[in-house]
Amino acid sequence: MNKSLFSGLGLICLLGASSVVEARGVLYTVTTVTDGQLGATPFSQAVVTLRFLGDTRHVQVDTSSGHTIYTLTEGVATVSVNPGTVTTTASFAPGQIYVRYDVTAGVVSLGSGASSTYPIALDCSYASCSTGDWAVGFGTSDGTAGALADLAAAPADSALVSPATAQLPANLSQNTLLTGYVSACPAPYDPTTGLCQVVSPLQTNHGSFYLEDHYSGGGQLNTGVFTVRLQDN
Repeated sequence: MNKSLFSGLGLICLLGASSVVEARGVLYTVTTVTDGQLGATPFSQAVVTLRFLGDTRHVQVDTSSGHTIYTLTEGVATVSVNPGTVTTTASFAPGQIYVRYDVTAGVVSLGSGASSTYPIALDCSYASCSTGDWAVGFGTSDGTAGALADLAAAPADSALVSPATAQLPANLSQNTLLTGYVSACPAPYDPTTGLCQVVSPLQTNHGSFYLEDHYSGGGQLNTGVFTVRLQDN
């Protein structure tokens, strides 16, 4: 499944966005199909869903790097893995996972101490997650995260995206749906090999967890969907 299909999902599944942002519970979800390991059990082409439950009052915004970057570090993170039979859900150790959205680069991720874009990020460029894929040639097959960044930097490209995509909120405090190719690698990639650097697995109550990166190795690229859903108070 490619990103153009996920961009189409944005038209169908566009979530209502309030024009007024108020402090309330918020659930961030990233879903993809990929490989990795949870505890002693490796998995291949399993449906993997990472969730982070927090509160919009704790969302921070930083513009000091020249990029507009939203982060949320306070919350509870879990991962569910379904290889096609039984779903296993594990909780990450407190403080390991946080949510990050680099609006300028067009990269949204769940980060950790290993990297701001590991264990998972959407819409990185081939060279690095510090830039989005739109920066190396935006096209209609790119994800919605990249499309929004491109529109902010080059409004003349508005003809390349649908009106519904253009109206998606670009922050972590309103309902939205973002898409893109999945990276599961600390940034930057190894400069000598162009491949993902080795990282220590993250810890859960079901043992260690890691995702295998396909983005840098020339294998089948996986796509993902990132959603922000405000919770009822």
